[in-house]
Amino acid sequence: MLDHVAHASGRHVYAGLSAELGFDEVAACVAAARAAGAQGVVLFDYSTARNDGWLERFGDSLFAEPASPPPMPWR
Repeated sequence: MLDHVAHASGRHVYAGLSAELGFDEVAACVAAARAAGAQGVVLFDYSTARNDGWLERFGDSLFAEPASPPPMPWR
């Protein structure tokens, strides 16, 4: 992840995470992506997170603070 962020040339980096990892592992990956400087994460597959009740857990913990996408000066 650090290598991707370091070579992003001013573009955004979003970490792609598999919901098959489990909630605790996904939470650890989100923390690692944030520490590396990624602008966000993308979770695959949404239906797994929804069906397992993760969305509420994410909203109460990892994503408790609203965030807006950062500016995209290249657009």
